[in-house]
Formats: sequence, C-alpha cells, structure tokens
Amino acid sequence: MANKRFNATYEKIDARIKVQSDVFTWTEDGMHFYFAPALDLVGYGENDIEAQNSFELVLKEFIEYTHNKKTLFDELERLGWTINKKKKRALPPTTEQLIDDNEDFKRLLQRNDIKSHSRSIQFA
Repeated sequence: MANKRFNATYEKIDARIKVQSDVFTWTEDGMHFYFAPALDLVGYGENDIEAQNSFELVLKEFIEYTHNKKTLFDELERLGWTINKKKKRALPPTTEQLIDDNEDFKRLLQRNDIKSHSRSIQFA
C-alpha cells in the first residue's frame, strides 16, 4: 500500500474547491486499489493507471455531488474533518485520528504490501 498525498482543485463559475488528503494504494487478488480514508473514497482497476483514474472519477463525483447539494462541509465534518465555514476551509483528520476511528483502516495499514509516495490531482 502506498501513502500518496494528493491535492485536488475543483473549479466552477460559482466555486473553487481544493482538497488535500492522503491516498493509500495496494494490490489484492490482481486488482489495484486507491483509498482516501479521510474521504472514505476508493477507486480500483486491473492496473495502477485504471485504479488512479477510477479514484479521480470517484473524487470528482463526490465533490460535484456534495457541492451541488450544498452538503460538502457537512459531509467532511461527518468524516472527521475540522471545518471553518467562515473561511470556507476544511482540514482532514490526522492518520492517527483515522486509525482510532476506523478499525478497517487500522487493519489495512498492517498489510505488508503498503508503499508510500506523493502525487497531486487538479480539477478545473
């Protein structure tokens, strides 16, 4: 599993959304997975590129849906993010907080095939 730091910016006429969080990757039964525990989002595919593209699509759909429903900050808060609605900012929970709150994530981190590196995603 790899720990990838991602930055995402989503822009529409009425909004600009930037997201920063960790993404973890691993391979299981020949499938590649991308998982952002702070957003509870996962993408997968038969290879790393398919998994990355799947994750980016899921992330984009999450941001578009919650933005259109005007529930983005509510959903992030439900996921443990610290929200400052006046400044329209949100900070993700720490890995330690995620481990404390999510037994599945804790078990996932114990896998031997976890790798770590960084990347960024931009939406415009």
